[in-house]
Amino acid sequence: MVRDGLHPAQPGFCEPSPRIPWADFPIEVKTVTQSWMDTPRIAGVHSCSFSGTNVHVIVAEDVVPAPKGSAAAIEGPVMLALSAATPAALSGRACALAAWLCETPALSLASVARSTARTWTGLACADAIVAATPAEAVQLLTKLAARAAEAPAPRRGKVLRSVALAIGEAEFARAPLLAAFGQTLPEGAKGKADWADRLFAALCEAAGLGVASPASAEIVLAVGPEPPAVGKTPVVRALADDLPPVRSVLEAFAALSRHGAAVDARGLLPPGLHENVALPPYPFQHERFWFNDV
Repeated sequence: MVRDGLHPAQPGFCEPSPRIPWADFPIEVKTVTQSWMDTPRIAGVHSCSFSGTNVHVIVAEDVVPAPKGSAAAIEGPVMLALSAATPAALSGRACALAAWLCETPALSLASVARSTARTWTGLACADAIVAATPAEAVQLLTKLAARAAEAPAPRRGKVLRSVALAIGEAEFARAPLLAAFGQTLPEGAKGKADWADRLFAALCEAAGLGVASPASAEIVLAVGPEPPAVGKTPVVRALADDLPPVRSVLEAFAALSRHGAAVDARGLLPPGLHENVALPPYPFQHERFWFNDV
C-alpha cells in the first residue's frame, strides 16, 4: 500500500452499518481500491490471533527531499555500513545488497553508501566495507556475508560515542584527504602531528563521534606508523600501512564501527550531491513463536 500508493478495498465489506455515525469520524472503509494521493503515506497494520499473540506496526514512506542540481561523478572509495538484528540477518543483508548491485552496476556507489548509512545502521550486529566500485563492493559484501554466517558478528553492548586520538608523526599528502572529506586546512596548526590531530578531530565530529581523553576512552584511533603508547585500550590504526590515505582513513572508521562505535558514515562521504536509493528489504528470519510440544 505505502510503496505502491494504493488504498485497498476491505474484503467482504459492501455497505457501512447505519448504526455507526460515520460522519462523526475521520475514517472511511474502502469498498474499491483507490489511488493514495496524500503524502506522507502512513499505514497501520494489525495482526490479531485467537492465542492472544497480537502484532501492531506503523509503516510510513521515507520522504526525503531530492537533491537540487545534478550529482557530480564521485571517484574514490566510500564506506558502506550495514547492521542487522542477528548474524544470519546481517549475512542475508550483505548477500541481498551484493545481488542488487550486480543488477544495477551503473548506480552511484556514494548514493548507495548514503542510503545504507541512513537506513541500515543502529542494530545489534554491525559491519562495514570500503569499496571504490560496485564490482569491488560485490566482492567484499560476499566475503562479509560468509564471515557473518561462519563466525557471528559481535553484538553491540554499550554503544561507543567517543574515541581517543593518538597522533604520531604521520607522513601523508594533505590535499587528497582534505578533498575527499570536504575539509579545509586547519588554522593555526603547528607541525604534522598538530595538523593530523585537528583533521581527525574534525573527521570524528563529522562521523558523529566525540573525542575523549585517553584516560577515559574505551577505544583509540591511532594515526601514523608510530603513534604514542595507549596501554591496554583497543586500538584502531589509520595511516599506518601502505594503503592510500583516503582508503586507510575509511578502513579505520569501518573498524571503529565493528568495535561498536556509532559511526555516521554520511559524514565521511565525499562532497557532492548523493541521491537516496531504495535498497533491498530487510531479510527477516521468520522465527516461530509457538509451543513446539503441543
